[in-house]
Amino acid sequence: MLIPKPGSGEKRPLAIAAVRDRIVQAAVKIVLEPVFEADFLPCSFGFRPRRSAHDALQVLVDEAWRGRRWVVETDIANCFDASSHCSFANGAC
Repeated sequence: MLIPKPGSGEKRPLAIAAVRDRIVQAAVKIVLEPVFEADFLPCSFGFRPRRSAHDALQVLVDEAWRGRRWVVETDIANCFDASSHCSFANGAC
Protein backbone atom coordinates (compact mmCIF):
# COMPACT_ATOMS: atom_id res chain seq x y z
CA MET A 1 0.00 0.00 0.00
CA LEU A 2 1.34 3.43 -0.94
CA ILE A 3 0.54 6.58 1.03
CA PRO A 4 1.28 10.21 0.06
CA LYS A 5 4.36 11.95 1.44
CA PRO A 6 3.53 15.18 3.28
CA GLY A 7 4.38 18.30 1.28
CA SER A 8 4.90 16.55 -2.04
CA GLY A 9 3.06 14.54 -4.65
CA GLU A 10 5.29 11.51 -4.10
CA LYS A 11 4.13 8.32 -2.46
CA ARG A 12 5.90 5.98 -0.09
CA PRO A 13 5.17 2.42 1.02
CA LEU A 14 3.32 1.99 4.29
CA ALA A 15 5.38 -0.38 6.39
CA ILE A 16 4.26 -1.47 9.82
CA ALA A 17 6.61 -3.91 11.51
CA ALA A 18 5.16 -7.17 12.78
CA VAL A 19 5.20 -7.77 16.53
CA ARG A 20 7.95 -10.39 16.28
CA ASP A 21 10.09 -7.98 14.20
CA ARG A 22 9.69 -5.26 16.82
CA ILE A 23 10.66 -7.70 19.59
CA VAL A 24 13.84 -8.67 17.74
CA GLN A 25 14.65 -5.00 17.02
CA ALA A 26 14.23 -4.10 20.70
CA ALA A 27 16.47 -7.02 21.77
CA VAL A 28 19.19 -6.02 19.31
CA LYS A 29 18.99 -2.42 20.55
CA ILE A 30 19.38 -3.54 24.17
CA VAL A 31 22.52 -5.49 23.26
CA LEU A 32 24.18 -3.10 20.79
CA GLU A 33 23.36 0.32 22.22
CA PRO A 34 25.69 0.11 25.26
CA VAL A 35 28.54 -1.10 23.04
CA PHE A 36 28.33 1.88 20.71
CA GLU A 37 27.45 4.42 23.41
CA ALA A 38 30.74 3.68 25.18
CA ASP A 39 32.67 5.04 22.18
CA PHE A 40 30.79 8.32 21.79
CA LEU A 41 32.12 11.56 23.22
CA PRO A 42 29.88 13.61 25.52
CA CYS A 43 29.72 16.32 22.83
CA SER A 44 28.04 13.94 20.35
CA PHE A 45 24.26 14.35 20.17
CA GLY A 46 23.12 12.78 16.90
CA PHE A 47 20.72 9.84 17.18
CA ARG A 48 21.58 9.06 20.79
CA PRO A 49 19.26 8.05 23.60
CA ARG A 50 18.16 10.86 25.92
CA ARG A 51 19.91 13.47 23.72
CA SER A 52 18.34 15.79 21.20
CA ALA A 53 19.14 18.69 18.92
CA HIS A 54 17.72 20.97 21.63
CA ASP A 55 20.28 19.61 24.11
CA ALA A 56 23.10 20.27 21.64
CA LEU A 57 21.86 23.80 21.03
CA GLN A 58 21.67 24.45 24.77
CA VAL A 59 25.32 23.40 25.17
CA LEU A 60 26.29 25.86 22.43
CA VAL A 61 24.34 28.67 24.06
CA ASP A 62 25.84 27.93 27.49
CA GLU A 63 29.39 27.82 26.13
CA ALA A 64 28.89 30.99 24.08
CA TRP A 65 27.82 32.81 27.26
CA ARG A 66 31.06 31.61 28.84
CA GLY A 67 32.97 33.29 26.01
CA ARG A 68 34.03 30.14 24.21
CA ARG A 69 34.17 29.82 20.44
CA TRP A 70 32.99 26.67 18.74
CA VAL A 71 33.26 25.06 15.34
CA VAL A 72 30.03 23.23 14.68
CA GLU A 73 29.35 20.59 12.07
CA THR A 74 25.70 20.24 11.16
CA ASP A 75 23.71 18.43 8.52
CA ILE A 76 21.40 20.81 6.72
CA ALA A 77 20.40 18.50 3.87
CA ASN A 78 16.91 19.39 2.69
CA CYS A 79 16.84 22.33 5.11
CA PHE A 80 15.97 24.80 2.39
CA ASP A 81 13.32 22.54 0.89
CA ALA A 82 11.32 22.95 4.09
CA SER A 83 11.79 26.72 4.41
CA SER A 84 9.94 29.52 2.71
CA HIS A 85 11.48 30.69 -0.55
CA CYS A 86 10.06 34.19 -0.47
CA SER A 87 12.29 37.16 -1.05
CA PHE A 88 12.26 39.69 1.77
CA ALA A 89 14.40 42.09 -0.25
CA ASN A 90 11.63 42.86 -2.70
CA GLY A 91 8.73 42.06 -0.37
CA ALA A 92 7.39 39.24 -2.54
CA CYS A 93 6.15 36.39 -0.35
